[in-house]
This record gives sequence, C-alpha cells and structure tokens, in this order.
Amino acid sequence: MLALAYFETGSTAKTIEMQERALALLPPESYFHAELEPNLAQYRRAAKNESPK
Repeated sequence: MLALAYFETGSTAKTIEMQERALALLPPESYFHAELEPNLAQYRRAAKNESPK
C-alpha cells in the first residue's frame, strides 16, 4: 500500500524502493510475493518512461 501511495503521488523512485523492500521480506513462494512482483515491473516501466528533470 505504501508503494502505491508513492506511485500515485509521482514518487516512482520511492515506489520502487518500497516495493523491493516488501518483496525482500516475503518468501518467494508466498501469495503476496506473487501479487507484488507484477506491480514492481509496472513501477519500473513507469520510471523508464519518465522524462528527466
């Protein structure tokens, strides 16, 4: 949820950091890990598409 909040406010770098931290805490075989991985990929794609400031 925290990663999503960062994403919705445009903080993609913080979004990715929080999502990676959440995934690191979960066992790879857990349901939540499988749910969060696609979100991380989405956040990384969004970060790539951002224009440099």
